[in-house]
Amino acid sequence: MKTYKLIGKNQHPDIFFTVEDLLPVKHKKQYNYIELVKLIHYSQYRFSDECFREDYITLYKKKENQNIDFFKIKGTDIIVIPGNHIYPTILKEKEIQ
Repeated sequence: MKTYKLIGKNQHPDIFFTVEDLLPVKHKKQYNYIELVKLIHYSQYRFSDECFREDYITLYKKKENQNIDFFKIKGTDIIVIPGNHIYPTILKEKEIQ
């Protein structure tokens, strides 16, 4: 299983995780692409150059992950949006729910 990294900025530690560490955050609102892009936030973390494409397909094959835009990295409060890379967001779990 491939390990990914979010690179910490401003004294935030790097975060290492696998696709199994991505926990779906259920939400009622359906977001379009433009709305999701506006939620990406790089002040504390940025994605590494590792491509997430293969695991993206694996992640969304699970029935419980379909129609989910946001995932929490297990053991952290970090919410991400999966895509070609893992994109950190400005959102907290309570804001999404």
